[in-house]
Amino acid sequence: MRSALALTALGLITALPLSSCACGATSVDETTPVHASEAPPRSPPPPTAREGITIERVAGPPHAQPGDGLITLVRFDLARFRLTLITEMENEGAWRTLPEWAAREHLVAGINAAMFEENGRASGLLVDDGVESAIDDPRFGGVLAFDPIDPSDALFVMIGRDCPTSDAERPDLASLRARYRSLVANYRMLDCDGSAIAWVDESTYSSAAFARDREGRFVLIHAETEYRMRDLATVLADPALGLTDIHYVEGGPKASVWIDDGTGAISLVGSRHEDDGTMSDRGPRPIPNVLGVIPR
Repeated sequence: MRSALALTALGLITALPLSSCACGATSVDETTPVHASEAPPRSPPPPTAREGITIERVAGPPHAQPGDGLITLVRFDLARFRLTLITEMENEGAWRTLPEWAAREHLVAGINAAMFEENGRASGLLVDDGVESAIDDPRFGGVLAFDPIDPSDALFVMIGRDCPTSDAERPDLASLRARYRSLVANYRMLDCDGSAIAWVDESTYSSAAFARDREGRFVLIHAETEYRMRDLATVLADPALGLTDIHYVEGGPKASVWIDDGTGAISLVGSRHEDDGTMSDRGPRPIPNVLGVIPR
């Protein structure tokens, strides 16, 4: 992994610097939105044994890399579940695979909380139950806030720093910090109007993200197939999917989602390919910080 400053010094980033593992190197140009055109094919969500969870798989963008070419979306009704942060800071610096974190913390689901540095600390703002474990970095334009102090507030909020803040749906960061106990900042994949942000990076890699949909559900997203992020964002921006905010959290082999919908556990991991095109190093990688889902 390389820090944002190191990548900037090497000239690897042209817009927003990356502050995460090198396997998910990413940069964003937030000035040129890309509009999705045709709705991606969708499979009907299968039934799950836990009410309030919907799992679906949709076709991703055209790709040359190996993989099934599908994107997994897991939607949660947070009237039945709640979000929780698990950090290396509160676990004596421990890194564990997502299945290990899930077993230890009794999660229903989990995903990488944020991009991170070599020491495991989140690259941007991370506040866990009122304790700031990573300082704010304005280069990370999207902020998720949850666990409201006032129970009348929304269960979670996702904002873009440059979006209008005149209404309760898009409060500014200072307001969020005063009203919510937990916050985490990441890069955005959609702009303020819901259009795809044109990421500059030409690299392709597996990815994990979380989102909010029009029904107010919290959504975990995973693509094992390696895509350019601007292409993936264009597919996810399609109105048929109903996603209003999407924050990218990790790329490459460490991009992880784990879910137990009541019918069995599913572990989704990123891929790594050798020069000959073969896939290697299958299986979950240790990660330091997790955004988990647990029952209410």
